[in-house]
Amino acid sequence: MTDTTTVSLPAPRSEDADTTLVPEILRTGPIDDLTPSDLLPLLTAHGRRIGYSQDRLRDLKLGAQGILDWLNKQPGDGWQRRWLAAGADRGLDWLNTLPEGYAAGVDRRRALSRLGAISLLLN
Repeated sequence: MTDTTTVSLPAPRSEDADTTLVPEILRTGPIDDLTPSDLLPLLTAHGRRIGYSQDRLRDLKLGAQGILDWLNKQPGDGWQRRWLAAGADRGLDWLNTLPEGYAAGVDRRRALSRLGAISLLLN
């Protein structure tokens, strides 16, 4: 037979009942306003520091450049606002379509976009 423990949750506090919506504060980092040509060297330098091969660095640049080109077409000041405007935070279908104009299958495009996105998010 198994022993069961019952846990009582505390009663809700009156201050928790406030449902006023507070506008979300948009947090941006120090590279939010850099141009793609300023960002790519930072990404590849990071890739070199963690031991990426030349092929992996090439793929990182291709994937990141595809994302940056796509985001650059979106409205907003800075990469964070463009990311939100593009809807990149609401799904992952965009991974299959970037880089735009790149003649490769969905699996290859997704791999490039995934590597580019990881690098952009980590830097």
